[in-house]
Amino acid sequence: QLPHPDDSGDFFYLFNTIRTNKLDEYKIDFRLKNDDNTYRIYEVIGKTHEKDENGFPNLIVGCMIDDQERLEFEEDLIRAKEKAEEADMLKSTFLANMTHEIRTPLNAIVGFSDLLGVEEDLELRQNYISLIKMNNDLLLSIVNDVLDISKIESGKIEIHSDEYKLETLVDDLMNLVSVKAEEKGLEIRQEFDQDIPGRLYGDELRIKQILINVLNNAIKYTDKGTITFGLSWEQTEPDSMLLKIRVTDTGIGMKEEEL
Repeated sequence: QLPHPDDSGDFFYLFNTIRTNKLDEYKIDFRLKNDDNTYRIYEVIGKTHEKDENGFPNLIVGCMIDDQERLEFEEDLIRAKEKAEEADMLKSTFLANMTHEIRTPLNAIVGFSDLLGVEEDLELRQNYISLIKMNNDLLLSIVNDVLDISKIESGKIEIHSDEYKLETLVDDLMNLVSVKAEEKGLEIRQEFDQDIPGRLYGDELRIKQILINVLNNAIKYTDKGTITFGLSWEQTEPDSMLLKIRVTDTGIGMKEEEL
């Protein structure tokens, strides 16, 4: 067994430290090469066995203990601790974001419900009812997102394929995100191919969730200007098509490594 080049002087350091400082015991970590050319960490312990008349050790005995597994175990514990701390921080951030996201539609529902009780104009009342329903849908969507996280973690997420209307999906999306955009003074533009089929098959809820997240992200990181929501498509097989979705904005953008 050969010592690691960086540790070759540590044996002498061990003995000199014990003798110079008149120590009863001292220990260091020391790397030795095994038969498979890999290094393992050993704990080298030196103890004073005899001393001279001045109290300096003149006989030092010691032993070496293979410490590799203990150190690896400690490193695993440190990584697990860091991972747990990161998860706790992410959970706190998630809860803070959810609190904000839930409060927004709740405030709208309460506010428009109060107005509905005193408004006599039928057209305005109908408008308030529509806004309450829209924010109720948004609130339900947020709650579903939270529930879906637990489903994803437990591997119980399900994808369904049903017929849905693209026009209805787009209208729902615009109703859900337009309020946030208007609050920031942003314009949402739509750029759709004219010949996109009106009826499609897929998991409408999952598609809507993805698009809401992407659009909300664009609004969140855009302080002024526009959000452009585009749809195009291409035929891949006689009975199937590829729907292409793009969201662009005049916000801060994303770094290459974040994409």
